[in-house]
Amino acid sequence: MNNRILLFLEVAGIILFMVLVIRLLEFRYSDYKTGVDRQMEVFNSKKNEARFLFVGNSHTLPLVSVGDSSVHAPFIASLTFGGTDLFWMNVLMAKFVNEMPALQTIYLGLDEELLGYNQNVFRVEYSNRAFFRYTDTLYNDTWFNRLLASSNFYRANRDLKWLFSKDNLSGNQPISTQFRPVSKEECTKRAKEHSEIRFSAALIEENIRHLKNIISTAKSSGTEIVIFIPPKRKCYLENRNPSNIRLASDSILSFVSREKTHMINFNKDYLFADSLFSDPDHLSEAGAKYCLTLLLEASGKKSDSLSKHNKY
Repeated sequence: MNNRILLFLEVAGIILFMVLVIRLLEFRYSDYKTGVDRQMEVFNSKKNEARFLFVGNSHTLPLVSVGDSSVHAPFIASLTFGGTDLFWMNVLMAKFVNEMPALQTIYLGLDEELLGYNQNVFRVEYSNRAFFRYTDTLYNDTWFNRLLASSNFYRANRDLKWLFSKDNLSGNQPISTQFRPVSKEECTKRAKEHSEIRFSAALIEENIRHLKNIISTAKSSGTEIVIFIPPKRKCYLENRNPSNIRLASDSILSFVSREKTHMINFNKDYLFADSLFSDPDHLSEAGAKYCLTLLLEASGKKSDSLSKHNKY
């Protein structure tokens, strides 16, 4: 009998200790901000006045940065997050476009590689937890995943550095805006990662459905949408998996034709020198200014409609 009581007390003590640790972690991480939190704060401060909305991944972020440094920054909003996919672009637009009364044009950054990408499939589900607070949506919507997504500690992706420092630098970090030479090896590694290692042709059909929903959201709100394929460095483009990119490109072209949607392919229709990139697939500040000017002109906007000092 005494052994049973002792065992009960030991188990109860362990459970109590675990509960206390969990409560301590939740309290400690209560004011932790992910990259999504930081960007959503900016978005919410701008959404009522914004006329232009940028949606995309890290390849679109340099254009957002250039727009934010212009005199027209209050009229530019962004739902652009590094590493995001078409599932989340669809969810975010469906959630927030109707909350933007002044919105006129949506600029959707669409890489061919996104047609074969899905955060859940390629094991970066922690991003789900960051978006959950704002969308009430998850890839795998189970009670356990909702519990984790509601946890301050797990939303922080278990960033243990936060326990010892309140210097929260989590989430999307500012990307380099200056030109940097890159080797062929670096280009090849990045190109293979995006077009082969993290690409599945089986996801193309699903992502086309997300893309269709994105277009429907824009149309139902009476908002113009312009799809653009962000430019990449020549060495990056030359080292992508050709068959995967061909499948994705053909699917995009077919979709755009069916939907009669405006699309600009900066890798096909324009020449971007290596000096306009900060790495194999991200524009430098000068490159972003140039690209933004071209994007506005090609979509029928005056090149100074967002910025009067975007010279390159």
